[in-house]
Amino acid sequence: MNSINLLLVTGLEYLYGAHQQGAQQAAANAESSAYPKLKAAVEAGSKANLLQAKRLEKVFKSLDREPAARPDAGMQGITEANETLLTGTLDPAERDLINIAFGQTAAHFYMAKYGTLRTYAKEMGNQKAARLLQKTLKETVKIDERLTILAREVMKKERIEKPKAGGGGTRFALLLGVGAAVLAIAVSRSGNNKA
Repeated sequence: MNSINLLLVTGLEYLYGAHQQGAQQAAANAESSAYPKLKAAVEAGSKANLLQAKRLEKVFKSLDREPAARPDAGMQGITEANETLLTGTLDPAERDLINIAFGQTAAHFYMAKYGTLRTYAKEMGNQKAARLLQKTLKETVKIDERLTILAREVMKKERIEKPKAGGGGTRFALLLGVGAAVLAIAVSRSGNNKA
């Protein structure tokens, strides 16, 4: 098996596992979300996650491989950090913003993985796999855009002010560090989990 093919197959196995992990976390986030539009979006995202995993099965088939899932340490870091921040957070708007922040973190994780694997498939001349991976990449970009809109709606609804330059910020200032915290956790856990 050539090195690009090995990278593609290994990346697909981790991505297939990440979809299962992500769908489980999205289902939990749907339950903990208060804003009805967010709850509906996260429930739809959980279902989309499973459909995208099914699409990955077609990619495996195009490579004459049986679908196999490996637990993804990066996604595990995202889900653990999500749960950690939710623990003890009772304010509904805070919970919603935490769920949105981690939903977007997961979306960007998927975008990076799908973009890389699509490139590998193109390099190997597997246009079918590249098209399937690109389809999910486009869907994920739309999910990310929808979450940005929902974050603005939640903040507007709750009249959350932007932190003033040099000021202390708001009770939601902790969310500014979510991306950095998740990235640090994911990177520390994904040492041998590169796609």
